[in-house]
Amino acid sequence: MNLRSRATLALPLVILLAGFIIPLMMGAGVDEGADVDDRPGTHAGRTAAEWEALARRALARGAYDRAISAAKSAESADAGEQYGELLDNARRARWRARQIDRNAERFLGRPAQDLVFESDGAVADGVRVAIALPGESLWTMATAWVAADRDALPSEIDDRSPDVYAAWDRLTAANGVRELEVGEEVLIPLLDTEMEAIAEANRRDMASLGDALAAADAGDPDGARSIIEGVTGRFALASSEYHDVIEAVSAAEEERKVALEQDLIIRASDLVESSRSLSRVASHGELVRTLREAMRCLDEAEELSGDERYAQPRAAVEQMLDDVERYRVAADGSVSVLKPAGVAYTEAAADAVEWLLGRELVWSGASFPMSGAKTDDERAWARYLIEAARLARASGVDVERLIADHETETEIALPNPEDYFASGI
Repeated sequence: MNLRSRATLALPLVILLAGFIIPLMMGAGVDEGADVDDRPGTHAGRTAAEWEALARRALARGAYDRAISAAKSAESADAGEQYGELLDNARRARWRARQIDRNAERFLGRPAQDLVFESDGAVADGVRVAIALPGESLWTMATAWVAADRDALPSEIDDRSPDVYAAWDRLTAANGVRELEVGEEVLIPLLDTEMEAIAEANRRDMASLGDALAAADAGDPDGARSIIEGVTGRFALASSEYHDVIEAVSAAEEERKVALEQDLIIRASDLVESSRSLSRVASHGELVRTLREAMRCLDEAEELSGDERYAQPRAAVEQMLDDVERYRVAADGSVSVLKPAGVAYTEAAADAVEWLLGRELVWSGASFPMSGAKTDDERAWARYLIEAARLARASGVDVERLIADHETETEIALPNPEDYFASGI
């Protein structure tokens, strides 16, 4: 597609966007009440006097942009130059405030460096850096520094005042008495108020470390961690107390981890033990949930330990769970199980019955005409196979082929053995 084709296709979109954006741009400078229709002597729903009062209140609280906007709105409501002085005052105040902010940022807003602390956290020394500008000297910088501390303009400071002399003494002590080169870094000592503020923050940090240590000793490492997250001062972070707290918190966390690990192992053991008393048929679902919970406990304990010390009990529980999950038990108690390839139907059924009962079947080996010597299990087994065949036929299975086929892996359906045999669990 050529450029002209693209421009032609884009033109309707541009027109639609313009129709949407232009009203927004026209209304961007409108103050509150702009949706109110102007009446004579008003602008955006307010009279000139109301706009003027709003501008003066904004000016008094230092909202200079708001004051200028309101004064312009007053002019719109009552055209003339009667609000010129108010506008000039607001603009001069805004300019002054911006200059004061720039000067304060230069001398007081930059990060402190080379801090030297006393043993109690008091600040013995510290500076920040300002870049020398064309025409500056240490004397003019002293004046600007005092102005920054007083929230004033340098031009508003008497450069022969005692404060300026004191500031100059501190600047020369830090930098030497000399002329400045444009662009060089000048060391600006910290104010006494700043050093006291840092010292007070250090005291608070040290108190927090004491609270954190108490929490760790009380077995609450999470609470201790929460406290020390608020400790950010260099003095506290470099202190021996901080390292003591970190060690105490780590010890408390390790102790808690070991206790949790032990609780998990005990719970896993209890779950496995309780599973042994559950019916493998009637409580099959509960048995699966119990063993899965035991596995979860062992997995979590192993993760806490960081090694494979629980590999053997975990493997044993995993084997138990695999055995249980080989079987699917229906609501009526019938059981489905996979007959492996190469295993006879009756052999697979007998293995399933013995596992589901939790015991081995008792066989006498007696046969006709010594039928009276047969065991209860052998008589129950005969009835059981008859019912199993009935279940298979009800599902459309060719029972003769199922019994004769030893080589095919297939799922077989069996009746609930607890209805025929005495349980061993």
